[in-house]
Amino acid sequence: MNSLPVAVRWSVSAYRGLLRLLPAWFGRRFAEEAAQVFRDVAIDVHARRGLRGLGALWARTLADVFRGAWQERHTYWSPWNIWPNLRIAGRSLRREPWFSASVVMTIALGVGSTTAIYTLAYGILLRPLPFPGSERVVALCEMEPQDLGYCVASPPNVRDLGALTDSVEAAGVARTWRFRVQDGAEQSSWRVGIATPGFLKTYDVRLQHGRMFLESELVRGANRVIVLTDELWRSWTGADPDVVGRRVTLDAQEFVVIGVLGPEAWIPEFEHAEAWAPVTTSPDNPEQREWRGFTSVARIAPGIGIEQAREELKTTYASLAAEYPEVMAGLGLDVVRLRDQISGDARPMIRLFGLAVICLLLIGCANVANLLIVRSQTRVSEVAVRAALGAGRVRLAGQLLAESMILAVLGGAVGLVLAIALVNTGMRLAPAGIPRLDEVAVDVNVAIFAISLSLITVLLFGLIPAFRVARTDIGGLLRGGRFGDRDAARVRRGILVLELALAMTLLTGAGLGIRGFAGLLQWDPGFDRDNLVTTWVSADITRFDSGVAIAERFSVAAEALASVPGVEGVGQSSAGPLFGGIETGILEIPGRDSGDQPVAVQIFDIDAEYFGALGVPIVGGRGITMADDAGSAKVAVVNEAFVRRHWPDASPIGAEVVVNEHAAVIVGVVGDMLPFQPDEPVRPAVYWPRQQYTRGATYFLIRTAHP
Repeated sequence: MNSLPVAVRWSVSAYRGLLRLLPAWFGRRFAEEAAQVFRDVAIDVHARRGLRGLGALWARTLADVFRGAWQERHTYWSPWNIWPNLRIAGRSLRREPWFSASVVMTIALGVGSTTAIYTLAYGILLRPLPFPGSERVVALCEMEPQDLGYCVASPPNVRDLGALTDSVEAAGVARTWRFRVQDGAEQSSWRVGIATPGFLKTYDVRLQHGRMFLESELVRGANRVIVLTDELWRSWTGADPDVVGRRVTLDAQEFVVIGVLGPEAWIPEFEHAEAWAPVTTSPDNPEQREWRGFTSVARIAPGIGIEQAREELKTTYASLAAEYPEVMAGLGLDVVRLRDQISGDARPMIRLFGLAVICLLLIGCANVANLLIVRSQTRVSEVAVRAALGAGRVRLAGQLLAESMILAVLGGAVGLVLAIALVNTGMRLAPAGIPRLDEVAVDVNVAIFAISLSLITVLLFGLIPAFRVARTDIGGLLRGGRFGDRDAARVRRGILVLELALAMTLLTGAGLGIRGFAGLLQWDPGFDRDNLVTTWVSADITRFDSGVAIAERFSVAAEALASVPGVEGVGQSSAGPLFGGIETGILEIPGRDSGDQPVAVQIFDIDAEYFGALGVPIVGGRGITMADDAGSAKVAVVNEAFVRRHWPDASPIGAEVVVNEHAAVIVGVVGDMLPFQPDEPVRPAVYWPRQQYTRGATYFLIRTAHP
């Protein structure tokens, strides 16, 4: 061979290496003969055509090898072979209906529960909000020194953030306000969203008539304009196309209708707003930076990432805090995707359920894999006969995989039906307040998820027995051997360990959930929850001369409610546990150094009957009385959490506190009222008399004798 040309010797050596890749039985019988034939052909080709001829020879050789390998491996999967083999698999499964039914239902349980949770997760957490560019909208939250868990901001700060930050395309604030409507002889009230133009621009709100109010119309005097929603336009004017320019009296002020929103307009947290007006139409001063009673959003400019915008906004906010330290000291800015802000409370619950159903799906797949392995052990004779008729490993394994695919498709179809039933039942039983629940639906996206999940289950449980068959020695099987009982037992033990681990995970989670639920049932909020009703009332401030007059009218209403048969007590409050918002103020204690960071406390204005109606005990000093009116000394009552933090070793009664420049003397201590979340700590709180700290709205707490 050494006398041969170098190119021929290398070609023959390479060809011998290629033969080593073929099955061992072929090499033992034909390798030497094939190598000799290739050597003779290579010598002849090289002598006649040189290196070009050898190249052509190798091209034909490799083409023949790959074509043969492809035909050997993939003939089974050709279109004209799949359908007959699926029919064979179907007949095989029909012969064992109980086995097939148990596998299908096991798959359906896993796929159905997982698809149901995915439907909830997609509708609440993942589905884009229903307005253009929603993925670029964020909520701007000014954070108090002590984070109280809600997102608000002040109009001047948001205005400056939008003007000074290059990554922000639009930014604005809004809140709701109720206006008394005088339309001719008829009187009614509208819930109006008062906002800046940037707020509505952030949501890309479109109009079907007229225009939106402008920045120049935020100035008092030019701000008596209003934009109607489509629903109010139809109910109030009968869808009058000439409504633009119509005048309406709101709170004794004449407003001009300048536009009508399109029917598709959707603004979260303001779904019940019937109209929109400039923010300066409210009776408060929106130019106060310390007044952070507004919802705030911003739209990030195209091409700017959320993280980049977040860092730039925080940097700008820090510069504003340095410029206005007297009202912004200790505050920070949090920038949250609007979608995450809306679904924030539901996110942990859905993640927990998602983890549980994934474990359930894996347990189901493990069960099915075990069933298929056991079934394959009982089909030795069938597989041996098919092998004797010429079926190779690939064809035998493919037959088992076809059966698994049929089971997966049937299980997925039943699982999709089960998912629809679970979703519909869950939506009927779901508690109120879950965000975006009305957007949850089984649609094409969910169906694709269910189908994909079914195919994944094929890979999880169908490939195990198919892979075992593919590795089986067909010759030994024909001689009466088995698939490998030892290997099968090892695989089944591994699957059993996996099932036990997943089952223990589910049991542990269920135990923790039951314990948490039991703790919630035993939760004592610090007041009597039974037979307690709350309602909210807002006054028409244009009909009263002062806040004291409003408070007196509320007191008259409370007396009327208390006279109703079956009512045992009526109290009033600006807010409270389990209802209403929570306001905070900056606490100062004269004679004490508060340090670098301002100290925040919760503040409530209440009447003399509030603690009695709730059933909260007075643990020191006295409560609020009817004598604590506008002409008497300013007093306050604090809770036990306030005492533990600020007077741990002494009594606070008689001490003076200042909250938002409102000074008062502490006259009593009341018991703590726990937040609704059992793991949330009780925060320090200060209670003022309503007659000394008045406002235009109140909650009535009505204690009844019977449910």
